[in-house]
Amino acid sequence: LHVIVALDRAGLVANDGATHHGIFDTAYISEIPNVTFYAPNSFESLEECFDKAIEAKGPVVIRYPKAVDTENAGGIKCDGFEYTDIGDNCKRAIISYGRLAENALNAAKICGNTRVLTLTRLAPLPTDDIFDALKEMDNILFAEEGIKIGGIAQQIASAMAENGLLKNKKFAIKAIDGIFPQHGSNKQLLEELQLSPEAIAKALDELCRE
Repeated sequence: LHVIVALDRAGLVANDGATHHGIFDTAYISEIPNVTFYAPNSFESLEECFDKAIEAKGPVVIRYPKAVDTENAGGIKCDGFEYTDIGDNCKRAIISYGRLAENALNAAKICGNTRVLTLTRLAPLPTDDIFDALKEMDNILFAEEGIKIGGIAQQIASAMAENGLLKNKKFAIKAIDGIFPQHGSNKQLLEELQLSPEAIAKALDELCRE
């Protein structure tokens, strides 16, 4: 049936506390057959996702955070993803979605010469287009405001491996792995989870040096 599920409090929820973090939804909702799953990164893309959801067939889920700073996030189309090159001759990439896309973009500005892929549709994943955007990349870092096991990063890494696309590439994941994040502001929690722009930039530099 055509049903639209508006999924509030996606990702970290700041001072609501450890019991309220929305960090598991991407892993299980993206695996539901026939579902369309959106993760807008701004109010502009949220509105577009709702428009698409009204026109869609079958179940649609739209995840969005409790709060978002859209000053630098920008709006991207909800049909799949877009990418931005920071610098010239980019051979490394950061992938993210939702609110964390802004941190990924700021991390790329710290590193320089980095391609940033921002996903908006998490299911079905636009894998062919993602593969095409990553084919020239030697080092790929996925930053995810959700759990690592079964998350979108692992799904993309698995699909690339199955298609023989990880040969001569390094792929790393920064996500929430085996813990319940505790109480605190989003800024504090992202720093603790090493998902701040500075931590993402450091992880990419370390990946490139391995």
